[in-house]
Amino acid sequence: LYTVQGIDYDAYRVTLDGDVTEDPFHRSAGQVPTRHPLLRRWDHGAGGWDGVPAEAMGVPLREGEWLPLEDGVEVRFEPSQDRPRVYRRGDYWLIPARVLTGDVEWPRGRQGQPLKRRPHGVRYHYAPLALLEPRDADDFRLVDLRMPFAPRR
Repeated sequence: LYTVQGIDYDAYRVTLDGDVTEDPFHRSAGQVPTRHPLLRRWDHGAGGWDGVPAEAMGVPLREGEWLPLEDGVEVRFEPSQDRPRVYRRGDYWLIPARVLTGDVEWPRGRQGQPLKRRPHGVRYHYAPLALLEPRDADDFRLVDLRMPFAPRR
């Protein structure tokens, strides 16, 4: 991660606090236009939270309260009434904000309230393949949980 030191809007140039050409993992970062270089903005403060450095995390998720992002934009995660919500690593929501209107583009209901949305991104599905049942210190039973099926003819 690099910190933005300055932006030249007329020349479409961003100055970072480090030289990306010297970074062994990003030797040609931003240098080859055909690779469509991307600069992703990542703002969540430098102090971190609960002993975790800011570079290792995003905004901590808390249900039932408005969480400030920036420039007056806030998000809220509603708690479920019947079962706990499941948030997975990689969940994200795209929230287009427009300077011209001073608002975010988010679908709204009849009374103008923001509608709930599922996260974007890849939906992963998991299935157990086996179960190990310990019998004693050196013995266990393997239960195969795979579902075999006959090949199509």
